[in-house]
Amino acid sequence: MILVNRDLSWLSFNLRVLQEAHDPAVPLYERLKYLAIFSSNLNEFFRVRYPEVIALSILNKKTKKAIENFEENIVEKVQDEIKYQLNFFGQILNDEILPELKKNGIIFYYEMPIRKEHLPEMREIFLSDILSFIQPIYLDEESEKSFVVKNNQLYFIVTLKEDLDGILKHAIVNIPSEKVKRFFTR
Repeated sequence: MILVNRDLSWLSFNLRVLQEAHDPAVPLYERLKYLAIFSSNLNEFFRVRYPEVIALSILNKKTKKAIENFEENIVEKVQDEIKYQLNFFGQILNDEILPELKKNGIIFYYEMPIRKEHLPEMREIFLSDILSFIQPIYLDEESEKSFVVKNNQLYFIVTLKEDLDGILKHAIVNIPSEKVKRFFTR
């Protein structure tokens, strides 16, 4: 009987989702959904499974030997698989999905400047649907002691540079992914 590490198995399943996004026989909108599912699955992997992968990798040799079916070099194997999948994701998105969307008159902003005619609507979406959920925290000695990262939340870490003295300051901005839609359509 062959046993497959459950983290590599999880990633194999996610690769299968990505293969559906790559299949030209699948309708374009469904292919885009598969990319979103892949991305969501990978986010969950990093929140749920990856901390355990790291924790297991730093155990001493004696403890590792005591764990049944312990997979050596699991961190490297997981990272290699994730790197492969992310490259595949980028190829599908950039070489297949985005050109097809463009052919169908759909603008999907990805690594491109926002067109001027869309700025007012995007500003309105941000101000009315997103801004109220954002809570930036400037990191200083006081906030570093009181700020607690919430489990299963996403954050940006922002570096700010003051013009006058060039001092770098840092802030954390929550991403309200559980409160706002992933995509906005018109």
